[in-house]
Amino acid sequence: MILGIETGSLVNHALSSYVRVPKVGEGATEICWSDRHAGTVIRLRPHAVLWRRDIAKRTDTNGMSECQQYTYSPDPNSSVKVFKFTPRGYKSDTGSYLSIGYRNEYHDYSF
Repeated sequence: MILGIETGSLVNHALSSYVRVPKVGEGATEICWSDRHAGTVIRLRPHAVLWRRDIAKRTDTNGMSECQQYTYSPDPNSSVKVFKFTPRGYKSDTGSYLSIGYRNEYHDYSF
């Protein structure tokens, strides 16, 4: 992701550069402008990953804070998003990137 153009978050910029070979069933995080959404790789295609957002339940008591903790569970009713492989990583048609190998939910309360 290009900082200031595709993301407004230094953390998201750094996370978007982490690219690895995906596996079906493993966690993956959608990297947006300043938010992140936890999900699961549900299918692989040549040069693309199909991903579904998980249910992220906040477990901390920090309120509108940057210190956020979540538990994750599958959501079979969530829509499927396609991320195509590009030279800079897996990117969706909406401009978000996919970081594979972990789940991380984050809501930026400043927007």
